[in-house]
Amino acid sequence: MAKVKKETTTAKAKKETATAEPKVDLGTIELTRLQDAVLEIPIKGLTPLIMHNWSEKAKRMMPGHPEGEGVKKVRGKKNPKEEAEAALYKLGKDLGYPSKGFKAAMIAACRFFDKPSMAEAKTLLTMDTEFTRIQGKKELHEDLVRLPKGGAELRYRYYIMDWSAVLRICYVAERISRESVIALADAGGRCGVGDWRPSSPKSMTGTYGTWRVDHKATVRDITV
Repeated sequence: MAKVKKETTTAKAKKETATAEPKVDLGTIELTRLQDAVLEIPIKGLTPLIMHNWSEKAKRMMPGHPEGEGVKKVRGKKNPKEEAEAALYKLGKDLGYPSKGFKAAMIAACRFFDKPSMAEAKTLLTMDTEFTRIQGKKELHEDLVRLPKGGAELRYRYYIMDWSAVLRICYVAERISRESVIALADAGGRCGVGDWRPSSPKSMTGTYGTWRVDHKATVRDITV
């Protein structure tokens, strides 16, 4: 029987190249700039908002603070109003709250929906302001707090009662609809902001800082 000469790899490659379809020049890629859209969404607090800003005194007691060398934490008689006032966020003469907290709540709320994913929502949504103005009534509270290394201490905070705010949210209109942004802002209220919020990783009993979109108010489209 005659031997059949095997086709070499090089010869096979040349044969496939000769019979392959010619490449099509797709031309230059043309992209259109993404358009930003901004919504002002009024929200109404359902449960009290508890702020926890770091006071300057607390910062100086932290290790490594340039002005904290030699400072020792001395436990003594507390001044409830002074401690509670230091924990507030201020926006001029009014109360404020870091807008990134509201964004974090909206990102967490993506778990309630099939899409967008949390990773995608991080880039689709941004807050148009660094701080969000908070309207509400301050009510001083004394709370017993368990410490991580054991023991407990009393802490004094203002609970912001009957609070409301207007979220300024910037979003990519080509990728997410106006109605979806409003739905995420509403669902984010279930996750909450501030201390003892439902979405807090360190609390299983959080119920504070929740809200819903105020449907009695008007959602405004802002021209950018």
